[in-house]
Amino acid sequence: MLAEQQLELQSLSRGLVSLGYFPGATVAIGTASQRHSFCVGGTTYDQNFDVSLETLYDCASLTKVIVTTTLVLQLVAAGRITLDTKVSSILPEFRHPEVTVQHLLTHTSGLPAMLGVQADLFPLPLAQRIARIKERVYGADLVAPPGVSVTYSDIGFVALGFLVEAIYGEPISVVARRQIFEPLGMNDTYFGCELTPDLVARCAPTELSPYLGRVIQGEVHDENGWQMGGAAGHAGLFSTADDVGRFAQMILRGGELDGYQCLPPDLVTKLFEPLTPEGEIKRSLGYLAFDTRSQFSDSLNSRASILHTGFTGTSILIDKGKDIFIVILSNRVHPTRENQLLVANRKRIHHEILQILTSAAQVPPVETPAT
Repeated sequence: MLAEQQLELQSLSRGLVSLGYFPGATVAIGTASQRHSFCVGGTTYDQNFDVSLETLYDCASLTKVIVTTTLVLQLVAAGRITLDTKVSSILPEFRHPEVTVQHLLTHTSGLPAMLGVQADLFPLPLAQRIARIKERVYGADLVAPPGVSVTYSDIGFVALGFLVEAIYGEPISVVARRQIFEPLGMNDTYFGCELTPDLVARCAPTELSPYLGRVIQGEVHDENGWQMGGAAGHAGLFSTADDVGRFAQMILRGGELDGYQCLPPDLVTKLFEPLTPEGEIKRSLGYLAFDTRSQFSDSLNSRASILHTGFTGTSILIDKGKDIFIVILSNRVHPTRENQLLVANRKRIHHEILQILTSAAQVPPVETPAT
């Protein structure tokens, strides 16, 4: 069925390219039992370099759910931590003893959203850059009491990345390859620190960086992720749509793919449960849970849906109730992050894709927002 709908989805995606939403994209759609991928457009607007299924995209904050959330839940499943574990019991320098692992996963820790960019870190050696970022993460002031409100926080997931590395005694990139990428057959998924020159050549470029003075290609777009050497808990992942689709299939299959039980079924079920306070945007462990205020389709997504997006123009939507996943990888920030068309229309795009996949009634096509 999905193969027959692919032509219509490709037409929709080409329309987004022609409207300037992004230079090009790769898309994966599927169910627990089937997966299809396609590509449209180019890696830049000059169209000299067509996107292929092998194009690697900077996944940005998809790192938070594909890697960090998964590794943390594996630690929970193994009994090495619980969701109620105090972060400071693993990271003694972290100055907020009341903040738990679940607070960080649900963005209810009270930590602020961003570290901000310290330009003076760029020329420093890697070890000094990481040490300085750790000081800022561990010493950050809270903007709200833990468990009271939602503030989407890069800082919280940087801290979770440090927590994973502290428990394993290994870089997060090494742990993720051993426990996620290799056993799930995600053979085209890498952290920025793992990219060889041949792999860099396959990467779609992102932004003209004012800090580096060049168009970024094969380097992490997120400035803090770059300063941490290309591997962090909040950013740093590069992948193809098909690989991210494999990950989504694992979630739809209760944590298992190709005989590998990546996550236990009970924790996969918990991914779909809203855990944030009443009245706040609904979030589960790592993901956005279904909420009409988020970028889900109000009418076509089931309540058993989760979603995450990435700043560079990426997204993963998994609907357990409909047995559907949608992965979109693009470089909408090329050549500048000022292009907000995709961000402004994600909800509508997800709705239109779901219309095609579920053969629902048609609505008018995606429109360019007024300027």
